[in-house]
Amino acid sequence: SCGINAEYGHPQYKAFNIIDTRLYTIEMTLPVPIITISCVISIVFLNGSRQQKLFCDGANSSKTSINQMLKATKTIVIFTICHLACNLPGLTNYICWTITKVRFEWPGPIYSNPFMMYYSWILSDVACLAINTVIDPIIFLTRIQAFKIWVKIGFKDIILKIIKYSQDIHNNV
Repeated sequence: SCGINAEYGHPQYKAFNIIDTRLYTIEMTLPVPIITISCVISIVFLNGSRQQKLFCDGANSSKTSINQMLKATKTIVIFTICHLACNLPGLTNYICWTITKVRFEWPGPIYSNPFMMYYSWILSDVACLAINTVIDPIIFLTRIQAFKIWVKIGFKDIILKIIKYSQDIHNNV
């Protein structure tokens, strides 16, 4: 969507370039405040619930439910930080691209480097998205007990089916 081609500055493509730039701006910048606001609302809600539970129940308050709320809050913060960190290179690259388009003749001082011209988009958008995609299940596995149990049962079931299948094949030969 960065529109790198020989005809990019051609007047015939001016309307497309304006629309493309606006859509890309929305695509790159809108998720950051939405995710941050969602994280803050979740933390406030969970902490408010925890405070209310402490206030209402007092000494009879269930420590496990309060600990679960605290753990949920930490998990939300971890996911949010991970997501924002993995999207920061793409956002930074987009800011550099915008500055280059506004202040300099393309490719400008930043994108005249072949690495930045061709590989920065792949690394900042695709590779960072892939890293985030790999990290998310790891966070699930380390933070959420029900997910740990589900994975253990699922893998155990798959392994048992493979063993049974191989035994059936061996017995039929």
